Amino acid sequence: WYCLTCSRRFNSRANVKVHLRTHTGEKPFTCEICDRSFAVKVNYSRHMLRHNSDLPYKCHLCPKAYSEKRHLDQHGKTHAVDPVTGEM
Repeated sequence: WYCLTCSRRFNSRANVKVHLRTHTGEKPFTCEICDRSFAVKVNYSRHMLRHNSDLPYKCHLCPKAYSEKRHLDQHGKTHAVDPVTGEM
């Protein structure tokens, strides 16, 4: 199987279908809570965890909270101080 637009090859028709969304901009998976849309179902499912699960990693400098520490760490780069400790 291959993409008719860019000739990239895939091992299944389903993968080609998902890939085609990169060309069309189609994002069929929409969050009913915040209206954010996704082209890939697994990304939508991961996003929904943010709405449906506990967010134990909270920034001490702003109201943001995250389900994974790595996301808090990445967010911390937007502040001049550490979001976990509040230290510079």
